[in-house]
Order: sequence, then structure tokens, then C-alpha cells
Amino acid sequence: MTHRSLDHDPPRAMTCPITLDIMRDPVMDVFGHTFERAAVEAALQERSGVSPLTNKRYPRGAARLTPNYTVRQLINEYLEKVGKRRAEEEAAAKAKEDRIQAEARTAVARARAKEAKEARIQAEVAVAKACKWDDEAQAACKRAEEEEAEYRRAEASVTAVAAARQQVEEARRQAEMAAADARAASRRRAEAEAEVQKAKLERAVIEEKKMKEALLQHLEAESRKEYALFSDDENVADLDAQARRMAKMAELARKELGIVEDQ
Repeated sequence: MTHRSLDHDPPRAMTCPITLDIMRDPVMDVFGHTFERAAVEAALQERSGVSPLTNKRYPRGAARLTPNYTVRQLINEYLEKVGKRRAEEEAAAKAKEDRIQAEARTAVARARAKEAKEARIQAEVAVAKACKWDDEAQAACKRAEEEEAEYRRAEASVTAVAAARQQVEEARRQAEMAAADARAASRRRAEAEAEVQKAKLERAVIEEKKMKEALLQHLEAESRKEYALFSDDENVADLDAQARRMAKMAELARKELGIVEDQ
């Protein structure tokens, strides 16, 4: 790194006309021109006795290089000033960079704080939602338990209703069987009573028939007696009329008694 790189615009008196850089070891030839020692010596080796700046030959072919302390002092002061200014610039740049970095860190910290705040708010919202969801979940679980208990009660009620229905069906079946038995017994009893009534009726018919026959016999006997009486007092011509009268009287007697002969 050359001295020229320390400053972009150094004074011309401090720069070597060959290298165009700030000189480290300035020397002056017999013409009063100042060069960098290493640069001018290299040029003189290539062209001995000729000035690298004017291309003129030195008197007696010797450049007689001598240190230029004045220029060296100026260069040292300049480099010190430049170094101080550069240090200040570097310090200012570093301070600016530090400030920028601090501002960046502050911005990052603020952003992170903002993100942390937003995250905390979101976390609080999430916690609130979670608590709400937990309450809703507990309420849902409670409702589910109540619905399950209600379902079990309903299932037990259905089972009880089914058992009661089965008992009712059994009772009805037994009642129907008892009713059937009762109807059968009643039918048998009615049939027995009918048989008894039939027997009574047959006996009554037989008794009635006997009564009818006895009454007819009595009427015929009475008719014969009446006929015999009339036959003694009246003539034979009136016998038929008398018989018809007796038959009519017997018929009237039968009607009055309610007796009808079997056909």
C-alpha cells in the first residue's frame, strides 16, 4: 500500500514524478527535482546520467542525489495530518456505523418487542379462546353426559315399557284364554240347560198330549151321554143335528182351553 492511497489528492510537491505517489524517502538531484529514491535510482540504472523528468543529461553525468529533508518534513506533517484526519473519519465512520448498528439493533429490538407484544397479545387471545373453548368443551361434555343419562333413562323406560307391554300381552292372552274357557263353560252350561229345557219341554208336550187325549176322551164321553139322552126323547132325524151341535160345542171347548189336536 503506497502513501498515495492515504489521500486522494496529495500536494504535487510531495509526490514522486515517476511513481506519482507520496514519497517515503525523497531525494533531490542536481537540477533541484525531487524523486522517490528507489524510483530515481531504478530510472538512472536504465538511463545513466539522464534526468528521468527532463531527459537532460546531468552535468558530468552524475545526478548527485541528496536527501530532501524539507520535503520529508512536509510529508511527515502531511501524513500525520492525513492520518489524524483519517483516524477521525474512521472514528466518525465507526461511530456512524456503531450508531447505525445501534439504531438497527434498536429497530430490531423494537420490532422484536412489537412482535413479542403481538405474540403476547395473540397468546392472550389464544389463551382466552382456549379458556372459552375449554368452557365450551366442558359444557359440551356436560350436555353429552346429560344426554347420555337421558338416553339411558329413556332406554330403561323403553325396556320397562316393553316388559310392561309383554306383561300386558301375557295378561291379555291369559284373559282371552280364561274368557275362552268361560265361554266354553258357559256354552256347555247353556247346552246342558238347553238339554234340561228340551227334556222339560218334551215332558210338557207329553203331559199336554196326555191331557188333550184325556180331555177329548172326556168330551167324547160327554157327547155320547148327551147323544144318548137326546136319542131317547127326540126322533132320529134330529140326531145328526144334535151330533153336529155337540161337535161344535167340543170345538169351542177346545179353543177356549187352548188345545189343538196334532195333525
